[in-house]
Amino acid sequence: MAIASFRSSVTKSQEPPFEVTMEALIIYHAEHGDLVIPSNFVMPFNSPYPPMLQGLNLASLVYQMKWWRDNVSTSKERQQQLNDMGFIWGRLQTKWDLIVEALGAYKTWRKDTDYYPVMTTTECENEGESEGENEKNLKINNSNGSPIWIEVVDVAESFVVPQSPHFPVATWTLPLGYLVKMIRLHSWFISGTHKFERIQLLNSIGLVWDKSERKVCERSERGLDRREYEPLLN
Repeated sequence: MAIASFRSSVTKSQEPPFEVTMEALIIYHAEHGDLVIPSNFVMPFNSPYPPMLQGLNLASLVYQMKWWRDNVSTSKERQQQLNDMGFIWGRLQTKWDLIVEALGAYKTWRKDTDYYPVMTTTECENEGESEGENEKNLKINNSNGSPIWIEVVDVAESFVVPQSPHFPVATWTLPLGYLVKMIRLHSWFISGTHKFERIQLLNSIGLVWDKSERKVCERSERGLDRREYEPLLN
């Protein structure tokens, strides 16, 4: 998978004319029968695609709000043209929204349901000194004394959302496993103004943060207070 192309946007200094981009969409539709354009699809050189677009990522070009605002939003005719080809309007959402949507669908779609104990960051770091200590660290109690266990979401790095009715159409072909890995390792999408609420949301879904240990570790070092997190599990 050309991961770099997934993250990149069109690099030309000027946005291509709508008619040229539309020509590329018509060619793609003729070749594939839909506009479920993989996030890493690059229009090949020496191909029927318009020369000025060859080498560019088609999905990044059209599935973004700026393209919609500049070229489509005020034209009913253009909207109808895109509708007729099956343009996926839901893909105009932010990448973060698509990831959350896909994670929710993945959690209900999986045939194997796993439950793991919730652990504090300190316990994740210190866990495993001995078998007895390990067992003790797995016991994190609610106010009534019972351990906290939640269903987890642990997505394989190679997982790409299939074109399946179990998933929202807007998330089809999303490289979910890779994106989750980048969230874990490099805090993609979970920094800045919305850091707290986004980490909180991922914890409520049951994301496995410490994949090597397959534990659901609280991200208190990223600003998540356990007092805010625990009610989501009760």
